[in-house]
Amino acid sequence: EEVAAQEWLENALSNDLARQKDNLPASITQIEPLTTFYKAESFHQNYWPKRRVQFGIIALLLAGMSGAYDSLLGSLGEEMVHTVHTALEAVLEVGCVGLIAEKFLSKDVRELKDGEFIRLVSSEEGTC
Repeated sequence: EEVAAQEWLENALSNDLARQKDNLPASITQIEPLTTFYKAESFHQNYWPKRRVQFGIIALLLAGMSGAYDSLLGSLGEEMVHTVHTALEAVLEVGCVGLIAEKFLSKDVRELKDGEFIRLVSSEEGTC
């Protein structure tokens, strides 16, 4: 990985490349010695694409619990509106317990071996 990083830096400096995301020059890049690197749990991999639907549902549940849908449910009566609020709260609580349980049950952190990081990054770039 160090050799690949050094080659990238030399190429970037000779071509005066800037990072596409923030337009910073490659000259500010420093190559540091390799240290132990761990791949995070699968829970944290591609977090936003996997979680955005869940967060959207949570937002809708919270809106319903705060009364945002009461005008739509008003014709059902006050007792039914209260029942809907209780049901929304229960669904939210069960979902949150599920997210927390997934975090604690996902214990697949592992140390990456020499060359594995480069292969991992290369394969992920092709899937983005």
